Amino acid sequence: MTDRDYCQLERLVKVNRRYSLSNITSSFNSNKSKKKVSRRTLSFEKHGFHRRVARKRVVVKCFNRKKRLAWCLNERKWTVNGPWDKVIFSDKCQIIIGNDSRAYVWRRNGEGYRLNTS
Repeated sequence: MTDRDYCQLERLVKVNRRYSLSNITSSFNSNKSKKKVSRRTLSFEKHGFHRRVARKRVVVKCFNRKKRLAWCLNERKWTVNGPWDKVIFSDKCQIIIGNDSRAYVWRRNGEGYRLNTS
């Protein structure tokens, strides 16, 4: 494989991070007319990509992040004996009994919580 092939492969992985190695190989082969590669030929580790378990996280939209920051800056002088007496915190929690299947993604080191993963 040439460097150009690896660049194409890297773009394909960045767009489809949750694809399995078989899906990536078949997508890559469908775009190539001359050469066909096997799953063993594709070396993602050479370019820093590793198969990792996708992290479960709460996705907060940009608009809501700005609203939260504005609220925090507004209320930063609250005291324990003041308005905090009237605040109740709650946390949404999901409990799964039984099979909790894992989702895997392709990523490089340090890309865990990036907002823009491409």
